[in-house]
Amino acid sequence: MAFFKKKEVKTEAPAYLDLGEYAQTHVTSGEDKGTLHIKMAEMHRYEDMRDIVQLVYDGNVVVMDFSPVSGDDIVMKRIGNELKQMTNDIHGDIAGLGQTMLILAPAGVKVDRQKLRF
Repeated sequence: MAFFKKKEVKTEAPAYLDLGEYAQTHVTSGEDKGTLHIKMAEMHRYEDMRDIVQLVYDGNVVVMDFSPVSGDDIVMKRIGNELKQMTNDIHGDIAGLGQTMLILAPAGVKVDRQKLRF
């Protein structure tokens, strides 16, 4: 006859994962030097280009949404020229992601353009 029984601990998996809560609990204080970061950037005007390019020069991968300026042919030509120059300077890579998004990669990171189909 057993006097003590093992308590059963019931753990239930959450029905969904709150990504906002997840991001807040996994934020580190300050930037980790030597760690590759993937940054999201939205370009609203040509002047934003300087800050976006600097992120890549600093060694980050940038996913850039240029949809707010995609209708301006002059701005698009200037953006294209600047991104080509940046890619040549740092031996990085650049690839389109849909109609109005780009992936900008620093040296040592190459974008695989092959689409995986499962």
